[in-house]
Order: sequence, then structure tokens, then C-alpha cells
Amino acid sequence: MKKIILFSRYSKPAIKAGGPIKSIENIIKIYGDKYNILLVTGDRDLDQKVFKNITFNKILKKGQLRKIYLKKNKQNFKEYMKILDNFNPDTIYLNSFFDFKFSILICLINKYFTKKKLIISPRGELLLDALRTKYFRKKLYILISNFLKLNLDTTFHLNSIKEKNQTKTEIGLKSKYKIFPVFYPTQKKVDYKQLNYDRKKLKILFVSRIIKNKNLDFCLKVLEKIDFECEFNIIGEIEDNVYWEYCSKLIKNLNDNIKVNYLGTKKRDQVFSLMRKSHCLFHPSKFESFGHVIFESLLNGLPVIISKNTPWQNLKEKK
Repeated sequence: MKKIILFSRYSKPAIKAGGPIKSIENIIKIYGDKYNILLVTGDRDLDQKVFKNITFNKILKKGQLRKIYLKKNKQNFKEYMKILDNFNPDTIYLNSFFDFKFSILICLINKYFTKKKLIISPRGELLLDALRTKYFRKKLYILISNFLKLNLDTTFHLNSIKEKNQTKTEIGLKSKYKIFPVFYPTQKKVDYKQLNYDRKKLKILFVSRIIKNKNLDFCLKVLEKIDFECEFNIIGEIEDNVYWEYCSKLIKNLNDNIKVNYLGTKKRDQVFSLMRKSHCLFHPSKFESFGHVIFESLLNGLPVIISKNTPWQNLKEKK
């Protein structure tokens, strides 16, 4: 049985870091019985709160999956070398391109020491809009990695043609680029009786991290123009406090016919339950590598309003 080691800063029980957590979770669900997998991950969620009731720095086994939660002081060259030497994987899979401790450091180790097959999933980090944040720092690393030929024999796992083209522009033609839509395990079918058909009050759902890219302020500006009863529920971690303050001011200025509820972060089954009680998902993000929430909304029978800045294009002709 082939051995695969996955490196991802965030994984369950983390829930606040968005799509990359779901991507890793889904890969494990689908391939956990086919490969011997070791997941190396961090000790905390996006809010920096350290997990409770978890054994750290020790390989935990569950079926075919092995998982190790590394404390912050163990996320280093020496520890990674020890883990890679002991596990001796056939393939290394990285769930980020720019994460120093969970991607860049492993790329350097693999280039000069372990020399294993390497797969990187940048999760949209190399899209043009994503590069605008911390632009010079990111471009400097791309320049250095290209000079050192860190990604010469790397396979990039990408979610769309757009992401492939923009990644190829940044990294060059000598790497390998594979497009696979985000893997999803089999889902339970939704009974239509679970869905909300009461239209007396339109219930709109927003599920995303609270950052500029997810465009919550645009949603609120649209709601300003609505003249009927509407309930707008917001789920997501507040990552940008200044942006949330701006959005909060927009919420206060809404008319009385619009009721806004900020529900904080929720577990996946809680989000699914709210999806079935809502009438549409409003997700006008400025860019998406894939958009897990779009797919999950459709899985739960909830129509979606999205921007044109996602891979979800030409849906009408594709039925």
C-alpha cells in the first residue's frame, strides 16, 4: 500500500479556516482505505486557540489514517525530518503554497534531502486577486522558489482552468498541472420535506470568513434596496476586525424590514441544517479557487447567488 503524507496547518477539529480544512477532510474520507496516510497538522484553529482534549506530538491512529498534531514549537526542520524519515512516504501532499511552516519548509527539505514525489494544492493562493494581499512578499518567494527550482518536478493540484492558467504564469511551464474538482465523499440525499417553502419572510444565508474577499459589504448594500421582509443570517469567523466594523455600520443603517443575525462560526452539520431552513445563499465573493460553500449549498437543496469570479461558470448550458 502506497504511503502519503499530508501537511496542512488546519484540520479537524478546526472549523474556522474555511475550505482547506474541508479539502483535506474529503481527501482522507475518499482515499483513507486505499492508501496509508499520515496527516501532519497544527495544534490550533484560525483564532489561535489551542485544541483541548487532544494528544500532541504523537501519532494517533484511526483505521488506515494516522494523524499527528504538532505543537507550535515542534513545527520545525528537525521534527519534519524525523517524521519524514520514520514514515518514508511515496508522496508528499501540501495543502498550501505560501504557508512557511506547512509548505515552504517542506519544499526545501524535499528538494535537498528527502526527494519524494511532491504535490501542492495552492487553494487559490496563486490567483491574481489573492496575490494582491502581501503582494511583494509573495512575489519575492515565487522569484526565489523559481530560482532554486523548488517546484521543478512538482505536481500542482488545481480546481479550475483559470487557476491552472494563472498558476502556470507564476510558476512556469516546467512544473506539472493537474485539474481535479475538489474531491467530495458520498453525501446523504436531502428529503424535500426538510426544505423551507414558507416565503412570507425571505431567509438569506451568508457563510464565509469575514474578510474583504468574501464581499459581505456588497450583500448589505444590496439589502438596503429591498423593500420586503427579509432575514439575513451571517455565519463565519471574523478575521478582519476593521472590515467587520465597517459592515456593522452598514447593518445598523438598514431599514426595519431587514433583520440581520450574526451567528458566529458553526459546525458543518449546523450549517447544513441552516441551509435547509433558508431560501438562498448569497455568496458574491471577489475570487474563489472552488467555493466549497457553493457546492455544499447545492447539496442541501439551497439555490445560490454567486459572483462571476468563481469556477462556477456556464451553469445554465451545463444544466
